[in-house]
Amino acid sequence: MKSLIRKCPPRCGAYTMRENCPQCGGLTMMALPPPRYSEKDRFQRYRLRELVSDGAEQDRN
Repeated sequence: MKSLIRKCPPRCGAYTMRENCPQCGGLTMMALPPPRYSEKDRFQRYRLRELVSDGAEQDRN
């Protein structure tokens, strides 16, 4: 299935389904789809560790 969502990259970064941005009027581009989920994700522990450490630092501040 082809993605219909588009993003306005040059100006405001808004997401839309139109060819022109409703907020700024700029041309939109097809947005990249999210990465596929995999049970065999080799880097999951590093992303989770980073996420947890970022949360801990925000709690300290």
